Amino acid sequence: MRGEPEGGVVLPALPDRPAGHDPGTILTPLRGAADRLLGILTVGRPADGRMPEQDTIEILEIIANQGAVAIENARLYQALREAYATQGESLERVAHEIQVPLATLSSYADLLDQEGGSAAPDTLPGLLQVLRSNIARLDALVHDLAEASRAEAGSLPLALAPLDARDVVRDSVAAIRPHAERKGLALTVDLPADPAPVLADRALLEQVLDKLLSNACKYTEAPGTIAVAIRTVASPQEPSGGGAPPGRLRGPATVITVQDTGIGIPRAEQERVFARFFRSDRPAVRQEAGSGLGLYLVRLLVERQGGQVWVESAPGQGSHFHVALPIAAAQYPIPNTRYPITDTQYPIADNR
Repeated sequence: MRGEPEGGVVLPALPDRPAGHDPGTILTPLRGAADRLLGILTVGRPADGRMPEQDTIEILEIIANQGAVAIENARLYQALREAYATQGESLERVAHEIQVPLATLSSYADLLDQEGGSAAPDTLPGLLQVLRSNIARLDALVHDLAEASRAEAGSLPLALAPLDARDVVRDSVAAIRPHAERKGLALTVDLPADPAPVLADRALLEQVLDKLLSNACKYTEAPGTIAVAIRTVASPQEPSGGGAPPGRLRGPATVITVQDTGIGIPRAEQERVFARFFRSDRPAVRQEAGSGLGLYLVRLLVERQGGQVWVESAPGQGSHFHVALPIAAAQYPIPNTRYPITDTQYPIADNR
């Protein structure tokens, strides 16, 4: 892949070998933006003394490029946290910066998929899996960053419409069920026989439930249980309504609860879990990947729809995450459609 010009562009050469370096060692540069050298991937001479084949060298170069992308993203993420703390650069701009190396990673995965015939068969599947796993993880991070940025700026698109919360719950549970079953978790659903009308944005509500269910799977070990339930309450703040802390949603509401038998959350952390970039220092949390944006985005998306979210939990006893949404006015029946409907067409029921 290196050594010959492609399209008239001379590919970057390997750095000079250190004095006394084994000439049989392969040095592959890790280059970032603007061809900046970030490090060197070093592979020693094989035990049989033979030099690697060209396809092996090409795979090493792909791995080096992936390593460079990972280093760049780690630095960008740290810069993002510092910018956020000082109210500096916008999240949306930083999200765009992450998308550039993400596109590079994606192109290398496609290249391997299309031209991997010359690569070592026993290494190719694993390499592709690593590439695609990192792409999915970066893509999720970019999405959360962009959504948080738009929500904070008040520019997040909102298409409120009367809908049956049962339909959204069914779709989200169906999406997470394969992952829960692979992990050995039981997944149950308790839905009312009658429609559960809410005034909400279906796409935003799906994001909220997907994140809550994903978190429940992440922090619950087999043979644990995840349960989702829907109920209608006179007021979320009343004990019978879930005992929500004071909030702007008062009066009748539909409450969706995601319950798990996982690690639980200490009382001191229960308000902070919805803060941006918050991650507990507990080992059981730190051993799992996460950006600290998931529950923060859940809160932003729920509040964007005029709702409220809170948690009841205790260490070792699992968690109950409650999402309360306003009930759609009875005079506006739930349409059988996914087309956007503005909030001026379907006013929220009077909850005063």
